[in-house]
Amino acid sequence: KLGNWYKDIHNFLILEKTEGTTLRESLINKLISKKQLLSIIQQIGSFLGEIHSITFDFFGDFSIQEDNNFQSTDKISSFWGKTFDSWRKAFIAFCLDNLNWVDSRSFPNYRDKLKDLIYNFAEKISEPQTGCFVHSDLQPTNILIENSRITAFLDFEWAYSGSASFDFALTLNGLFYSRFPSLV
Repeated sequence: KLGNWYKDIHNFLILEKTEGTTLRESLINKLISKKQLLSIIQQIGSFLGEIHSITFDFFGDFSIQEDNNFQSTDKISSFWGKTFDSWRKAFIAFCLDNLNWVDSRSFPNYRDKLKDLIYNFAEKISEPQTGCFVHSDLQPTNILIENSRITAFLDFEWAYSGSASFDFALTLNGLFYSRFPSLV
């Protein structure tokens, strides 16, 4: 358990040049075979298993600097910049943030129905006791490969402490249902 290590981190970004082509480019240009793609998918699963083994005593954003920033369910306004004492509360805030990013004029007839669905689904999801490191944006554009091996995972700006099952679902959506293109 890493606990509150994030509170002592300064705002630094360390970059290292990595060779490779995005998985997206490799798929578009047909640079990998189906067998190589299956190997890459296994590598993605191994990576997710490794980062999900990093646990935290909270759910939510890593950028919090104050103690006791836990949000109550009746006052959830946003996910980023906050921590939560349960995955259910963090999940609701994450979903509502995504819903709010959509232009308020988009889907006006569905917005309230979607909010109801978010709260209904949140009541049914499994509640992990501890948060784990979640990438939350693994998709073909954020994976570099070379010679059928992953050389880098990119774009950790949306990383947070959450549920491994949510990260698996987001990754599957990013790989199979996105327009980046998907793997299907």
